[in-house]
Amino acid sequence: SVAARLPSLEQLDGTTRGRELAAELGPLLERGERIPDALLARMEADADNPWFAKTLLETLGPQAPQWSMLVMAANGFPADYNQRVITDLGRLLALGTRTEGPAGLSDGYVRDLLAPLDQHDGIGLQYAWHLGHLLHFGGRFGTDFLSRAGDKLYALDRTGHDEQMYTMVGGWMNRPLTGERVPDDPMEAYFAAVAANAAAARAFFHGHPERLGYYLLERRTDDYLGDGGESLGSAIEATTRVHDDGTAGRESAEVTADLVRTLGGQEHDFLVEHDRAKVLPHLADVLNGWSADVFYALSRSDYGGATETAARLGQPELGTKDWGVEFSAADLRGVLGQLDHDTEAYKSVVAAQLSASELFLRDKLAAAREDPMRRDELLQSYARGHGLVLNQLFDTHIDTQVAMGKLDDVDRTHDLRVADAVSG
Repeated sequence: SVAARLPSLEQLDGTTRGRELAAELGPLLERGERIPDALLARMEADADNPWFAKTLLETLGPQAPQWSMLVMAANGFPADYNQRVITDLGRLLALGTRTEGPAGLSDGYVRDLLAPLDQHDGIGLQYAWHLGHLLHFGGRFGTDFLSRAGDKLYALDRTGHDEQMYTMVGGWMNRPLTGERVPDDPMEAYFAAVAANAAAARAFFHGHPERLGYYLLERRTDDYLGDGGESLGSAIEATTRVHDDGTAGRESAEVTADLVRTLGGQEHDFLVEHDRAKVLPHLADVLNGWSADVFYALSRSDYGGATETAARLGQPELGTKDWGVEFSAADLRGVLGQLDHDTEAYKSVVAAQLSASELFLRDKLAAAREDPMRRDELLQSYARGHGLVLNQLFDTHIDTQVAMGKLDDVDRTHDLRVADAVSG
C-alpha cells in the first residue's frame, strides 16, 4: 500500500533533527571548540531514535568520534564534559550498529570508522584506545560491528606483540580523559563489550584457538592497571554459554574444548603467576556449564576415556541430544589444578560434580527399573564412577596444595583439610 511506503514519523523526525544538529556540531568539532550543553541535550533527547543516530553520525562522518577525543586531550577539557560527549556518541554508535535494516549505520560508515585500526604504526594504537572509550560508555553494540572490530583489534594487537613494535598494554601512554576509569588496555574494553553479546564473543573465539592461546598464555599483562583477566574471563564464559543441538551449541562446545586443551597442559600456577587470576571464577563457570560431561570424563579415567578433548554431539550415557564435550581426563586435571588456586571456584566445581552425580544416579535407577536383573550391575557401575570422580577431585586438590607449599604430602585419605576444602 501507499501508506506502507511512506516514511514513518520516527524516520522523518529523526532524519530532520539529526541533519539539523549535525549542521551545528560539525563546525564546532572542526574548530576544536567545546560543544554547548544545549546541543548535547538535543543529542540525548533523541538517543533512542535509530534514524537520528544514523543521520547525525553519518553526516558528521566516521572520523568525528576519534577527532572529538583528540580535541578533548589537546584542549584539556573537563573530565565530566568529556565523559558526557563520549557517552552520547557511544550510545548513538551502539544503537546504530545493533539496528538492522535501513535505519542502521551503513556498511561504508562502519568500514571507515574502523579503518584506522589497520594502521600498525601508532595511529591504530591510539584509535584503539579511543574505540575502547566508545565501547566502555556506549552500552550494547551490534554483533557484526563487534566481530569486525575484534578482528582488527586482534590483528593490531598481535602485530605489535610479534614484531615488538608497540604494545596495547602500557599503563603510561594515555592521560585519562574521563572521571570514570576506562581500561588503559583497549582489549579489556572490547572483552567487556563482547561479554554482553554471546554471539560476538563466539565470533571472536570460535575457530581461533590461537586467540585463546595468545590472550591466556602469551600476551603481556599490566599488573598495576590491568584487570587481572576479569574481562577476558567474562568474554570466554559468554562464548561457552549456549547448550543446544544447533550451530551456536556446537560453537560453544568447540570453544570449550579449545579452552580446556589450551590450559590443560600448563603448570598449576600459570594463570595466577601471569596476572590472570580473575579468569579462574569464569573458568569454573565454564566447566560447571558442562558438568555432566566433566563427570562422565572423570568417571571413566581408568578405562575407555578420551585421549583428546573435542566437541561431541549428544551425551552417550545420559542419552541427551545437545552438543557436549568429550573431555580428556588429563586436560581436566590440568584445568582443575589451575582452579584450585581459587578456593571458591574449586568448591563450585565440586558442588557441580555432586549435582551431576545425581543425574547419573537417576539415570541408572531408571535403567534398573526397566531391567531389574541389571540393578546391581548398574548401581555398582555408578558407585565406581562416583568414587573415581571424588578421588580425582581430592588428589588434584592435594597435589596442588602440596605444590603451593600449603600442605605436606601426607596420607591424603585421612586429611580432614581435604574434606573441608572440597566439600565446603
